[in-house]
Order: sequence, then structure tokens, then C-alpha cells
Amino acid sequence: VGLVVFSDDAYTVTPLTDDVATVRALLPPLSPGIMPAAGDNLAPALQRAAQLLKRAAARDRRVIVLTDGFADPAAAFGDAQKLKADGIGLSVVGIGTARGAPLKGADGGFAENAQGQTVMTRLDVDRLRQLAASADGNYFGLAQLPQLIGELQLRGERAAGAARMRDVHLQPWR
Repeated sequence: VGLVVFSDDAYTVTPLTDDVATVRALLPPLSPGIMPAAGDNLAPALQRAAQLLKRAAARDRRVIVLTDGFADPAAAFGDAQKLKADGIGLSVVGIGTARGAPLKGADGGFAENAQGQTVMTRLDVDRLRQLAASADGNYFGLAQLPQLIGELQLRGERAAGAARMRDVHLQPWR
């Protein structure tokens, strides 16, 4: 498991590791307010995740994107297709609602635009579905996150079982 966050650029929080507890411990302090600059550029995060996975030489490679949207669709779709070409799976989890909600500001209140109006963020489910589909991946709503986790655990169990089977040596006899 590794963790990459994105805003204007991508930032590696943890490289790939078997130490899931450390990754979990680093999640609570993460918030948009700690990012060096504002932004929603997903493509650099997809590139960074691909680099981490390629260096690890893992067999079952997957990127899971949790997002409320992204501002660089042409680049993001292109990088999602590169993931597919490199044999890296993509799952997209949408966070938010299509109805929208006020965007939280860095000061803890609601973000406002230049006219002093509260900025609303709306989840574009169709675009997120398209992103997942462009890499032959799947889209999940936040309520479906347990389903995704279950699928990932099942993949891990299958891979572990296959690894155990490779260590079995049979001797034919009559």
C-alpha cells in the first residue's frame, strides 16, 4: 500500500509498504489545508502512483483514486489509459454528492468566491465513471467502499493462495 495526494501537483505521503498501520496513522492529519497550493490536478497523481508501482514490480497492481473531482480531464484520461496499457488497474471512488455541498475553507469555515458567495462542490459521477472506464476500471460511490475493500481483500487472498501453491512440490508415483 502506498499513499499519494494531489492538489496542484502530486505528493507522496508514503511509498509502497507492507506497513499498513503507518499509512493509516498518516491519514487523519491530511486535509486540503496542508497542501502547498490549491488545485485538482489528478494526472500528476496517476503518474506518481504508476511510478511507485513500477518500481515495486508487484504482480497485482492497482490505483485507487478517492476524489470529489479533478480539473485536468484531458491529462487525467490520458494517464488513466497509460495505466491500462501498463497493466495497472484503476478504481475510482467518488466522494460527495451530485446535489452539492459547501466547500470547506482552509480556515475551517466555508470557502467563498471573489464575489463573497459560498463555493459549492458537486460530484460529477459521469466524469468519474468515464475515468474508471477509460482504464477498464470500476467506479464506486462512497457507500460502496466496503464492496471495493472486500474485492481487494479477496484478490489478496487469491494471490496468497497461488503463492502457497507455487511452493508445493509433487512427486509422481505409481
